[in-house]
Amino acid sequence: MSRSALVVTAVLVAMLGLIALALRPGSVPPAPPAHRPPKPVEPGLSADPREEFVYDLERAVEQFRVAVTQESTDQILECFADGFSGDTLFDGTPAAPTVEAAHVRIAPRPSRPHAITRDEIRDFYRTIDAVTFFGTKVAEAERDGTDRAKAVIKWSLHARAGAGHLQIQERYRAALRFDGRWRFVSMERIDGRRVASDRTLFEPVPFPIDPDIRCHGCAYRTPQIHLGGVALADANGDGTVDVFTVGPAASHLFLNRDGRFVETTANAGLGRQGAGAVFLDYDNDGDLDLLVTDLNEDSAIRLYRNRGDATFEEVTDAARLRKPGNAYSACAADIDRDGDLDLYVGFYGGPKIDTDGHVAYGLDTESFLDANNGEPDVLFRNNGDGTFTDVTAAAGIREKGWTLACGFQDVDGDGDADLYVVHDFGFNTLYRNKGDGTFEDATDAAGVRDAGFGMGLARADFDGDGDLDLYVSNMSSTAGARIIGASKDLSDDLRRRMTKAAAGNTLLRNDRGRFENVADPAGVGKAGWAWGCVFTDADNDGRPDLYVANGFVSGRHRTDL
Repeated sequence: MSRSALVVTAVLVAMLGLIALALRPGSVPPAPPAHRPPKPVEPGLSADPREEFVYDLERAVEQFRVAVTQESTDQILECFADGFSGDTLFDGTPAAPTVEAAHVRIAPRPSRPHAITRDEIRDFYRTIDAVTFFGTKVAEAERDGTDRAKAVIKWSLHARAGAGHLQIQERYRAALRFDGRWRFVSMERIDGRRVASDRTLFEPVPFPIDPDIRCHGCAYRTPQIHLGGVALADANGDGTVDVFTVGPAASHLFLNRDGRFVETTANAGLGRQGAGAVFLDYDNDGDLDLLVTDLNEDSAIRLYRNRGDATFEEVTDAARLRKPGNAYSACAADIDRDGDLDLYVGFYGGPKIDTDGHVAYGLDTESFLDANNGEPDVLFRNNGDGTFTDVTAAAGIREKGWTLACGFQDVDGDGDADLYVVHDFGFNTLYRNKGDGTFEDATDAAGVRDAGFGMGLARADFDGDGDLDLYVSNMSSTAGARIIGASKDLSDDLRRRMTKAAAGNTLLRNDRGRFENVADPAGVGKAGWAWGCVFTDADNDGRPDLYVANGFVSGRHRTDL
């Protein structure tokens, strides 16, 4: 293998391994971990001393995160060097908000350099009842001498305040000094905002699901992080939204009883594990049936018919949908306008098991950014009699990417359902419906040849111009950007594609069937290692808001999330 190929391979491996190391740890220990001085790189962690240095800084920032979460004034002050002067998280709030909508007020956070004091920290905590979340991340870092460092740090604080909620989001340019541990010498606020509401807009609803349960029955012994989804619908026809969750060991159905959720999984005839789910009325009887995807050698598709009372019977074989493999996503639409819903099921690549029982996916340097060696996706036409026919090839669908999301929508305004398919490890695809249930690849013509580690898809007319726009959740990785920037032997094309793969999410604004990526100017490009996403009008102002789930194993241990 050439030197160039070895470098590329190393970089690609780093983007899977080191990106996880660079993201912030999320577990909260009972006390800040003891900091250690810089030392040689430990075997098996990172071959790059720069990445080890970044991780060392992140440990210092983690100490600050823990201290703020525990509301410990003494521990917070320990994170700052003697003589510190600069902006802090704890300084005052501007009196007048720049935006005020309904019960939410948004105010800027300007720069206010000064020395941090114990009284200032105490005054800050008097304005809130409890910190509910504090997330931190080192976005950029460099040494400025043996005992000094510079960094760009981002954090987001959520807190309860009376009957409402407070959120502070900020970026800082920080200088740190090592005196047995890294401490802040100065901080300059680059930008930030403070969002407050006078009431709690969302409250957590507990579901009795064990998040640490292991997947014993999954085919291929697939890790549990590869499984999990939620489908929302009125399953029993009482006018309220019910919840169906899938997971690596079991699925759960929760019926909505006046805003409280009651699990009825066993009575409903459900419960097997799954990877994804969608409610649909495939038989046109007026109630919502359920399709579950799975990673399963028996069948990756299971169809459950609703008896009308939120109890279900499996009809996979009767519907002629049995197909083994690895399916994460599915979507439904009447593609041929014959009055019933047809199905598209997105399949992933087939995992391979090594002798130690670990999962590998057969990706190499060539396929990592443009993988076409996955299991083929399948398009099923509804025959109208409760059965389906595989019409994938006849309809012009030839998908062998690693599909994680899909969706039907009329992107060109001609009245029929077009199809957008989101791939992990490669380019996404737009299929334009010709009007008769057959499709043509319109990816390049529509300007949607988007690449990245695509994981989620949401559709809405976010700009109110009458066209459906697309939002794709990918992966935003500062570690990936550092690795790419430090690599010398990449071609211009490969560097561009790798940079895009780590750049973050994509918001494709639709203009009569032509699309433009406006994620960065819209402020929705960076959402960490993003998974699922959804448009929803969270504040009832008539405009679609975005909710993006993210996260990944990010520390040196599996338990660091």
